[in-house]
Amino acid sequence: MLRLHPIHERNRLALPGAARDAVRCAARCCCVWLTLSLLVTGCSVSKFVRRHRAESCEQLAEQARAAANRGDAASAESLLTAAVNRNPRDCEVRLELSEMLLEHGSLSAATEHLRRLVEQNPDDPRANLRLARTLYLQDDYSGAVELVDQVIEIDPENPQAWMLRAKIDNRNGNDCDALAACYRVLAAAPEDAEARLLAAEIHLHQDNSQQASPLLRSLLDSASCCPQQRAAAAWLLGGCYAQEGRWGDAAATLSSAIGTRPLTVADWYQLAYARYRAGDLEASRGAVDTALRMSPDDPQSLALSRLLEATAVRTAAATLDQSASTAPAAVLLPAASNTVVPADRIATAQP
Repeated sequence: MLRLHPIHERNRLALPGAARDAVRCAARCCCVWLTLSLLVTGCSVSKFVRRHRAESCEQLAEQARAAANRGDAASAESLLTAAVNRNPRDCEVRLELSEMLLEHGSLSAATEHLRRLVEQNPDDPRANLRLARTLYLQDDYSGAVELVDQVIEIDPENPQAWMLRAKIDNRNGNDCDALAACYRVLAAAPEDAEARLLAAEIHLHQDNSQQASPLLRSLLDSASCCPQQRAAAAWLLGGCYAQEGRWGDAAATLSSAIGTRPLTVADWYQLAYARYRAGDLEASRGAVDTALRMSPDDPQSLALSRLLEATAVRTAAATLDQSASTAPAAVLLPAASNTVVPADRIATAQP
């Protein structure tokens, strides 16, 4: 309550009732005016601070984008981090920072920012989907599935969500569900190379090369297919030919993919076996030797190596037998000479 100076208090007591009421009303009006002035001033200051933070955040974000365009990834990440710290409520800049952190392999930092985004905007499919992808990269499939299902519930035709669901189902060994998800992607985006490649891989795993081959050929004929996807498609197509017993085509197609993709021990064994079945033993030996250099104890490669050695021995023995059976007959001259003379020279030999 507003208290008056003692002198004014005495004067107030000396005033008649109407005058005291007028003074009291004036004092109250002054208090209300002062309070409102402070509120308006505070709101104006708050708005100014927020606007300043937003402008500073956007300036830092622009500087970060310029640094990224120059190839200065470290500066770009530092500037975007400063932008987010300047204005933590800017979801777009935080989303941009999380994408950059993912590109740089900082999965834990990206996960933290994405969780903040999901808390701020639980119905934003972009944040949910990016967090799901980050959890998938960290092998947290259950957490990723939960987020993906939320995105699908919000946007049932989202091809990115269905593609991630297909990859998770494939990792979990649910080939039927993964294949169904791939075709949901292709229904919305028929040219999606990742979906076609995964669908073909699943068909091949199910011994259904007739379904896989058209998908792989369409990828190899596509101009939009990246080199990595093209190499993967060529390798899988070689596997289709092998499954169909077309060993010459299998060996040629698999050989064409060498150098375009990193090969595992199993890949080198697959190539060596295709070459062996195609009859190219020398090329098969080169591939199986590479596999054994990578893993000297690989049982499949060791078995194929022994098979190649045995085949080489049998081939050499058969060649010697054939040479012996087709060679000209030789006769011994009279006892005076033990020289072996070919049959075609017998007529000119002197006794």
